[in-house]
Amino acid sequence: MESQLLYLAQPSVDWVQSSMTPQEEQSSITVAKKTFESITSACAHLTTHIDEHPDTNRNDLKLTIPKQEHLAFELVIIFANNELTLIISEFHWHYSCTDAEDQAWCIESVVNLVTNQARLKETLRGSRVIKSELQTLQDNEWITVATTGTMPLPSFKKKTTRIIQNTNNQHG
Repeated sequence: MESQLLYLAQPSVDWVQSSMTPQEEQSSITVAKKTFESITSACAHLTTHIDEHPDTNRNDLKLTIPKQEHLAFELVIIFANNELTLIISEFHWHYSCTDAEDQAWCIESVVNLVTNQARLKETLRGSRVIKSELQTLQDNEWITVATTGTMPLPSFKKKTTRIIQNTNNQHG
């Protein structure tokens, strides 16, 4: 499903360029690579792809874990502008590369999604996702830990909920 985001203006090239020193930038790339290594190690039973400088000038690294036998959905993590962005379906969440707690939370989020200890709950109007919630399983109850959404346009379409969860996991 393609995103239906409305961009009022294209970001300027200056806005996209990093304001970090070369040493800070190299340090962040090293942190991102170590984070990717931790994720691929924890998910060794899954096929993963790491690309350097994928797609556009804005992305320095991209880790893709495609939908496959033991994963019911695709996970993408992009490193750009000193942060990691986790993308599943319409959900995206940003983790700072300068904050060790954020890095650990990124790894934990991915591992929990793969091992069915986390899921994505999407709220739709018609076929359009208007809200996505990352939920973790705590004491046999799903708790929302992160939420993203779009500005809802007026709609008379019925609101529905869709759960994206890895029920294919055979390795945990």
